[in-house]
Amino acid sequence: PDLQKDHPIARKIIAYGARRWARKDVAAAAQAWQSVTSKYQFSKQQKTNTLADIALIAAWRHEPLAAELMASLPDDIDDVEVKKWRARAAMRANDWPAVLRSIVLMDIETKQQLEWKYWRARALEEMGIHTDAKFIYDKIARERDYYGFMAADRIQQPYEMNERPLQFTDFEIGRVIDYPPLIRARELLEAGQTHHAYQEWKHLTAGFNKKQLQIAAYIAHQWDWHHTAIFTVARAKHYDDLQLRFPQPYDDIVLKNAKRFSLKPEYVYGVMRQESAMNSLARSHAGARGLMQLMPGTARDVAKLLKIKSPSRTALMQPKLNVQLGSKYLRSMLDKYDNQQVLATASYNAGPHRVKRWLPAEQKMSADVWVDTIPYDETRKYVRRVMAYSTVYEWKMVNKTTRLQSRMPPVPSK
Repeated sequence: PDLQKDHPIARKIIAYGARRWARKDVAAAAQAWQSVTSKYQFSKQQKTNTLADIALIAAWRHEPLAAELMASLPDDIDDVEVKKWRARAAMRANDWPAVLRSIVLMDIETKQQLEWKYWRARALEEMGIHTDAKFIYDKIARERDYYGFMAADRIQQPYEMNERPLQFTDFEIGRVIDYPPLIRARELLEAGQTHHAYQEWKHLTAGFNKKQLQIAAYIAHQWDWHHTAIFTVARAKHYDDLQLRFPQPYDDIVLKNAKRFSLKPEYVYGVMRQESAMNSLARSHAGARGLMQLMPGTARDVAKLLKIKSPSRTALMQPKLNVQLGSKYLRSMLDKYDNQQVLATASYNAGPHRVKRWLPAEQKMSADVWVDTIPYDETRKYVRRVMAYSTVYEWKMVNKTTRLQSRMPPVPSK
């Protein structure tokens, strides 16, 4: 078709082209799109959807015009991701009234999430509305959660761990542990047949009620089958038994390597808990292996630094070697980013080359803003979880907590 003529097919091609162009040059694509919208009879939906796609790319890439593009979208846009990134782009631009307005325009379900309650309070605080901000912070600070800890820091409240250990009688445990599939699972575990043991476990617990799942999780923990205990107690929706959910296996290995590489042991545990849920045999679809989920190529590079033999894929499943290599790699990420835990943690997950792109362009940035504007959903959640898990582990190990505020100083510019 002749793209100079205003025709439905021409409009579709032009809108598609604008989206594709945005992947290479967001600013040019945005400018071009704004110039053609007056020349063609695009529908309201076409205009909104195309501009939203361009604005999202700008926000993910932290382009200076992202906040402006997001602000130009209709208030009633029906796209949850766009609504979230409208707020994040405003955070990145330090436009707190726009952050607050963006949150107000979110749907009720999204607004009720701790993440957006926290940012509502942050916006109010930055705007000088301290009483309302403190009221929200106080409620969030009651949660054992990344945002709960961050809110507690804002109002200088102690962290709430809300521990509620599961307790059962010998009779209750006996009724579950005597099931034949559990007996078989235990024998298979002792014989090193972990996969078959888990199949027995999975088949049996599929029909368990909440109480039975809790007892089963307790039993798995007693067997040092920690990842199975973690996932089983989560299925039972009991999140407050911190012994089950945050176990400390391989403590001699963790403490030795933490000391050797000048790491906080709770930080190593936080990474391990997020990476593998303490499963030494864990393998990801991408090929990462072991407790600290090392890619074979990364493991070889780290082994060279340590001047030890290049590990095989099978050897990476050995806790002693995996934690040694993982701890050294974590140390190298911290060294690269001047001991900035959020940057090192993001690098461990997404790679240092990506983190470098995400750094603020001109001036330092509040670490909570930086974390929540990481463009990868997986990495954003990963960093928040490792920070929270490390806090829980420190509380468990030494009965105190280092505030996230002190572990998350402002992020430097490029």
